[in-house]
Amino acid sequence: MLFAVGRAQGGTTPTHSSRAQLTESIEQLHKTPNDTALREKIIALALKAKPAPTIPEEARRHFVKAVALQKEAKAAEDYDLPIREYRQALLAAPWWSDAYYDLSSALELKEQYAEAIENLKLSIRANPKGPDARAAQDKIYVLEAKIEKADSKENSPAGKLQTFHKGLDGGVWKKESEESSLNGGNYARVTILGPYPPTSYLEIHGDKIEGYDVYPNNPSFHQQTIPSTAYSGPEFDLAEEEQAKYRYSLYRFRFNEDRQMIILQTKSTIPSGDTIAENIVYKRIK
Repeated sequence: MLFAVGRAQGGTTPTHSSRAQLTESIEQLHKTPNDTALREKIIALALKAKPAPTIPEEARRHFVKAVALQKEAKAAEDYDLPIREYRQALLAAPWWSDAYYDLSSALELKEQYAEAIENLKLSIRANPKGPDARAAQDKIYVLEAKIEKADSKENSPAGKLQTFHKGLDGGVWKKESEESSLNGGNYARVTILGPYPPTSYLEIHGDKIEGYDVYPNNPSFHQQTIPSTAYSGPEFDLAEEEQAKYRYSLYRFRFNEDRQMIILQTKSTIPSGDTIAENIVYKRIK
């Protein structure tokens, strides 16, 4: 809708104390702008006022700027500025139905559906008999459907994997400990000997994970130890062809619950026919 000005609200004649209460409530809102219950209280007080409270010039200024910025917005991030201006307008005039409606429109385009619904409800509360109350309620139903669709997608296998991937891109894990066994014997920590023992790392880029060693005498050189492979969730195996190439019967990665640790389990058969198993723990450092 994108209105230029707000419409007056009707109501009963206020007492001096109710006017003072309205002023005090607006001052409090500046300290707690996310207090929806306080906004509802202010709207109720404004609806009782006669004459209706006028829209302050400060609110108009922010509202007009918001409308202009929203018309120019193209990408999702472009709606941040108009949203901020609408909110400033609604701090100066928290009973302004039209501003709540248009703020909800910008929030919807930003895909912030729950907050858009909250502002539509405030728009209806501020002008329940207005010409746009019906459209606002219908829009709430539309946004509820969008939320349900998004929830369904998020809970699908693909959605869960996408959620899992969040926050992992660019992550680096450093080897913290290593245990091994021969033919099923007890695990024992392996100490790497030599003058320049390497430090082992795992790194994730996008949906791929790879491993490499860094030697202290040549830190700029990364020797690949694990080929780049796609990871498909909190537990996954190296591609079968890569396992077969290095005679592995098991090459499994497993994230712990907060994804700060990666446990790598391997089993391989050496030419003598013996089976070597390893359990390597990596801790996230980036």
